[in-house]
Order: sequence, then C-alpha cells, then structure tokens
Amino acid sequence: MHNVDVIARQLALAPGADEVALLGGAFADATPELVEQVLTSVETYASEFLMPLNTAGDREGCHVIDGRVVTPTLHAPAWSAYVADGWLSIDAPVEMGGMGLPNALAAAAQEVCDQACPAFGMMPVPQRSGARLLHALADPDTLAEWLPRLISGEWGATICISEPDAGSDVRRIRTKAVQSGDGSWRITGEKCWISFGDQQLTQRIGHFLLAQTEAGISLFLVPNWISNPTEANGIAVRRVEEKLGLHLSPTCSLGFEEARGILIGQEGRGLPQMFVMITNMRLATGVQGAGIAASAYSAAKAYADERKQGGNGAQPVPIAQHPDIQATLLRMAGRVETLRGLNFAVANHADL
Repeated sequence: MHNVDVIARQLALAPGADEVALLGGAFADATPELVEQVLTSVETYASEFLMPLNTAGDREGCHVIDGRVVTPTLHAPAWSAYVADGWLSIDAPVEMGGMGLPNALAAAAQEVCDQACPAFGMMPVPQRSGARLLHALADPDTLAEWLPRLISGEWGATICISEPDAGSDVRRIRTKAVQSGDGSWRITGEKCWISFGDQQLTQRIGHFLLAQTEAGISLFLVPNWISNPTEANGIAVRRVEEKLGLHLSPTCSLGFEEARGILIGQEGRGLPQMFVMITNMRLATGVQGAGIAASAYSAAKAYADERKQGGNGAQPVPIAQHPDIQATLLRMAGRVETLRGLNFAVANHADL
C-alpha cells in the first residue's frame, strides 16, 4: 500500500486545494487532521477487507445462478463494511445525506481502495455518480425514493449505454422507450458491457439507461425490481463476459423486455444529461489508474529491495542500489505522482 502521508501531502499541494477550502461549509472541515484520519481509516479498511478479496475474488469470479449474478464469497462482508464505514457518502453533498467533503479527498480514499482491489471499485463508482445525476435532474418523487438509498448502499446503480451493434456510437443505439397510455414508459432492447449489471449485494439495482423515443435519445432509470422486490421488471442477464482480469467485477449483457422505466430530465436530451454521471465516472477511472500504478510501483520497489545481484563486495547487493534500477523506479514513481496530482487538480476544479 502506498504511504498515506504521500497522498495527504499531494492533496494539500494540489492546484485549487486552498480555493476549495474557502468555499466554506463541509469543504472547510477537510483539515489536515481530518484528511489524515480519513486516509488512515480507509487504508485500515482496505488492508483488512480488500487485499484478501483481490486475490480470492479474481480466482473465484462471478457466476450466473438461476438467472442472477452471484459475486465471490468475500465480497459481501467487504461491501457491508464499506457501506457501514460511510465511504459511499464521503463526497455527496450534505443536502443529499452525505458528508459533503471535497471531491479530491473522495478521490484519495478511492485510490487507496483501488490500490488494494481495483475490481471492487467498479460497483460503488456508478452509485456515487448516479446519486449526482439524480440530484441534478430527477423529479421530487424519484429523488426522495432513490437518492437516500443509493447513498446508504441499500440500493445499487449501473450505467447502460453500449449495445452489441453500436458500441459507444450512441447515435446507433436501438433500445426503444415507448410511453403507455397511463404515462409510464416501457423499455425494450439489449445493453452490453455493464459493470455489476447484476449482483446479490443490494436489495435493488437502478439502471441509468439511454433509449430512443420519438423526441430522440432520452435518459431513464430502470429498476431491476418493481416497488415490490419480489416482482421482476423484465430485465434478463444474458451472460457475464469472460475477461483477462477484474473477475470480481461482473461485466454483464442485459436484455430489457418491456421493462418499466422512469424518465429522467427532459425527453430527447438523454446524452447531455447522462454526462452528469459520465463526468464523475471519468475522474474515477483516472483514480483507478493511479491506484493500479501505485500498486505496481510498490511491488517493484519491494522486489528491488529484496532481490540481490552484483556489487563489488563479497556479498551481492539489493538491485535497488543499482543506478539503472534506481532510475527505473524513479520514473515509475514520477508517473504515479503526476497522475495522482492531475486527479486531485481535476477534482478540485470540479468542486470550484
């Protein structure tokens, strides 16, 4: 694990950090003492739950049983502890029921988790991002029903854009949304590459989905269950994709068969509105990259300190003492620190 003191120092030095503190409210609560407490706590959590899960989860993988995705054994206790510790709500505004702390601090906490188990973070990021989307665009009833439960971790969320024949070419999506006489919407189509498109850890999953309507591409929230959690909503798990890694994270293909959906925002403005969610997830992707890079550097440094070879004395020396190895490690460390600093700068800019 990367030293939390290094991360805390970069948080303090990141462009925009001083300006964010001047915004007042909960932003001003992110004192050096609180930052240290948060990072120490999340490192303890990651060491206890996520590091064991990383290896076991990748070996065990996810499986479709009776039409539902079941994640590895250690995932449930890790998720329960994550939710109980409040990591889902760290950057959510206070009026949403969150802690309201800076985006950069949430990014730092996420990086510590991603260093330990990057696949784990594929589930909470859409929830945090979906909560922001609802806060910006949802009608009062949908907001009241879904927002507190996403932030608490009681319910989950995904993002559904890509389709088998369209990929990320959103203009070509064929999923349709048709409005019934009673005003409700029915969604029919196929979506693919959905991270945690199904799982057994939350009571309900809300799919933030783009579909074609008469007005154009529109944005919907499509629950996997109707209000009664025993009534399925016409969503089928077609398969879980085979991947080279990240086996803890089920990448699903989902079929929507006249599933009931809730229109979010303005009809025909689906893609611009979806960017409230996408923008937050893009930052999280950068953070995940920094976490994986930091883990790679830590592994390389530990090996170089241990592996002995060469030297001028009677005994070989650790290869970390060889100038070419030192240069390689410094290049790695420099890239990690640069990416981390960029992530924090972007997070501060988002708050400002």
